[in-house]
Amino acid sequence: MNSMNFFTQENDLVFCNEVCCVIEAVGQQHNRNWCHFFFDSSNNLKAALLHEWNKFPSVPLAHVANMKKSLENMKRLVAKFQYENYDWNFGVGLEVIALLFDLQLGYTK
Repeated sequence: MNSMNFFTQENDLVFCNEVCCVIEAVGQQHNRNWCHFFFDSSNNLKAALLHEWNKFPSVPLAHVANMKKSLENMKRLVAKFQYENYDWNFGVGLEVIALLFDLQLGYTK
């Protein structure tokens, strides 16, 4: 299978539709105990799987440009690659924590 078949693009959103195939393509076997799902929104919304000991490369799951950073859009993003089916450990950046707790984003002087 061509690696381009592992991902789907819908407008500005690109997401993984074959998570286990992508994991195998980078030389890994899927094991939820070492997978850490990481969500970041520093520039654009993006999601990836990180190996617990950084022994293997990260596995991209989703990326979207030009989408407002919001809890609703994060839910839409994880629904695309069916996060609930995998039960991975979860990690996020500080800006995502602010979104989850409905805190005001931005910096103060």
